[in-house]
Amino acid sequence: MRSLLNVEPEAFGLTRELSDDLRTLDRMLGKILAEQGSREVVELARKLVTEENPDPRRLFEQYPQLQDPAVFRDVARAFTAFFQLANTAEQKEIVRVNRARGEERKESIRDAVIELKSRGTTAAEMQQLLDRIQITPTLTAHPTEAKRRAVLDKLKSVALHLAKAESGPTLADPLDAKREDFDEVERILTTLWQTDEMRAVQVTVDEEVRNALYFFEGTISEVVPPPKLMGCTACAACTRTGPSLSRWSTTLSLS
Repeated sequence: MRSLLNVEPEAFGLTRELSDDLRTLDRMLGKILAEQGSREVVELARKLVTEENPDPRRLFEQYPQLQDPAVFRDVARAFTAFFQLANTAEQKEIVRVNRARGEERKESIRDAVIELKSRGTTAAEMQQLLDRIQITPTLTAHPTEAKRRAVLDKLKSVALHLAKAESGPTLADPLDAKREDFDEVERILTTLWQTDEMRAVQVTVDEEVRNALYFFEGTISEVVPPPKLMGCTACAACTRTGPSLSRWSTTLSLS
């Protein structure tokens, strides 16, 4: 199976789990691009990566294929797709590492509260501190940062399938469950390649707001909702009632 860039993650000191994911995604993306009639794009992308000391000023001279707007666009899209998948794999790895650390995570809310308690901070004093805290995530709706929701959904599905494949099938799953997961990842990557990254029309303010709400609906509200955050501080302080954190808002920066 032909990889896109033939990456070697271990050479950069990455973990085995992340390296496996990056190689898998690189191999699948190269295979899909070849199947979609973009074999020339795969070859050209690999040459651009392996070229030693490339001169950007002579790029079109060295690779005249790039003078074709369609080829140039597909090469750019191939690199974009790979780096989006690499970022997705990295986010999955962050979750895995944090889960492996369990409750012993430095600079976490629990760690901070336990540290304050060890210094003699009472529940009442802790409540006074929390009363002065306001959590305000800032989501930037910038055209160069925002991805289409269709793309975000596909990247999230890739991460979920990779995580399931890593954990292995359960007794209730089919014998070839892991292989089916990778087949599904290939299908998702095929639709990702066929999905236009850019919108045909300019995004309205309402659309930017809906795009920002995507992260609340699919991530923030599920992972760190205010009640869960309050429960975390209460548990860490080891008090019966526990401190409460009532102020929760967000800021959307429109560009």
